[in-house]
Amino acid sequence: QTVTMKFTSTLALTLALATAHAAEDAGVGGLSSGGGAAAAPAPGAASASGAVSDVVVDSGACKAAFTDLCSHITPGNGRAANCLRSKNAAAKNRGKPKLASDCDEAVSQYFISVAKDPVKLNPELAKECAEELTSLCGDQDDKMLCLKKKKLKLGDSCKAKVFKEQLAAAADLRLDISLYSKCKEDIQTSCKKIRPGEGRLHNCLKIKYNSKDPAETLTDTCKAAVFQSKIEKSEDIRLDVAAKSKCESEVEKFCSNTKFGEARIQKCLYDSRSKDGFGDDCKAEIQSKITNAASDYRLDWKVKTKCLSDITAICPEEKKVADSSFFESGVVISCMKKSLGKIKDKTCRNEIVRVAGVQAEHISANKPAMNACSVDITRFCPTVKKGEGKLQSCLRSHLQQLSDPCRAQEFKDMVVESADIEMKPKMARICKPSIKKFCTDMTHGDARIFDCLSEHKDDEDMDAACAEEIQADEVIMVEM
Repeated sequence: QTVTMKFTSTLALTLALATAHAAEDAGVGGLSSGGGAAAAPAPGAASASGAVSDVVVDSGACKAAFTDLCSHITPGNGRAANCLRSKNAAAKNRGKPKLASDCDEAVSQYFISVAKDPVKLNPELAKECAEELTSLCGDQDDKMLCLKKKKLKLGDSCKAKVFKEQLAAAADLRLDISLYSKCKEDIQTSCKKIRPGEGRLHNCLKIKYNSKDPAETLTDTCKAAVFQSKIEKSEDIRLDVAAKSKCESEVEKFCSNTKFGEARIQKCLYDSRSKDGFGDDCKAEIQSKITNAASDYRLDWKVKTKCLSDITAICPEEKKVADSSFFESGVVISCMKKSLGKIKDKTCRNEIVRVAGVQAEHISANKPAMNACSVDITRFCPTVKKGEGKLQSCLRSHLQQLSDPCRAQEFKDMVVESADIEMKPKMARICKPSIKKFCTDMTHGDARIFDCLSEHKDDEDMDAACAEEIQADEVIMVEM
């Protein structure tokens, strides 16, 4: 269940509950439904008679910590591991972890053992997701990966259990067995000095995934798994530890009344990024997330969920091409932008307009434009800062000198953008008072707002900055 909450104060508790859920939920987990043998203990874990193993607390690395923090707990069924993890996560949030590194690792190993087969070792997950496991994932070997991929089709109870699994794996990549197994060699090669936990391995793989250095290139199998992980995380900022950490204060300050889930926090942060008191670290992080999401429909939760039927009907071939790639592919977004008038779902149309606006401000999100204009950007705009549409403006100021592919792409984009002023964020901001004055009753689309402003650009009471922006845009269109 998605709830509005204080971000910082609940960070540790949310993570603790997530990573410990297998222990909490286990009854006689580890036994097959037919009464088979219990699962083998994880490293650093012990088996209670007839119960799921637990972290060792009567001797070894965690003895002192258990006595100090969790002596009120009866070990077994993961209860000790749950208590230790919860106490440690809460303390970490205050900057003072309570567990020694060897005990911390022993606790982590317990949860890794559960994650290797959460459906079998977590009876509550199996119970809440029983119908989905049969109807959606019956023929899949990796049940957990299947549940995550088909999350939109899950019932609320099952979805909540799966989200707990995702929260745990967001902090410790080793708990995402599918991702870890497909990237294990890459981690050993490229991230071997990175200590697991707190999203560090995820961040290392993210850096290597985005690297242009051939020496840092991930294997294709790992790339595909990392991209799938990005898709899974697009719904909720809490699944991205780096973004969550960098934007804690901004979430509290600007988005305290916004619910988590459905990418609502990401949108709130992006919309608030220019407000006083918004930190530079969070601004850079959220702009990176939003622009990356705008580069591929699969990475934008709103587009992926609200536009599925329209995408399938309008851009089936483009969808097929995108879905076969484990890199960002802008073909679906590009197709939907060109087909704005064919979109039946109003919510979908609004989301495509929003994404087009992001692309207009951040050309890196517009994959077709980047592919066509990368050489031109280097040639004509090498010192221009990214963002706020500055690169687009630079390219369009050199229209007659652009390469043929870049010039053609810019023409396509300008034609598409003219359909709705919200796809021209700079103009929409500058002309907001004039729109309210001259075009207040007009609906968006079919270039109606733009035509209205153009008609009034020479009026005495037209805002001068807006008139200048309209005039400049018209000149560029004539030159095209």
